[in-house]
Amino acid sequence: LRVKDLMNKEPLTLTEDASYEEEVKTFQEHHRVNPIPIINAKRQVVGVLSRFDILKPLSQTFSK
Repeated sequence: LRVKDLMNKEPLTLTEDASYEEEVKTFQEHHRVNPIPIINAKRQVVGVLSRFDILKPLSQTFSK
């Protein structure tokens, strides 16, 4: 058994220029997915975004 036999060949991703609103909506619609890979125009993974990352700006807003 190999990873290629188990992996999702079209995983849920977001582009690196996605808006904050798009990110929040994606997590709302796909609540079992965490983290989400972030891809560039060449479809290369450039990072990952977690639920914690989404909440960070909100915690900074309320702590002021």
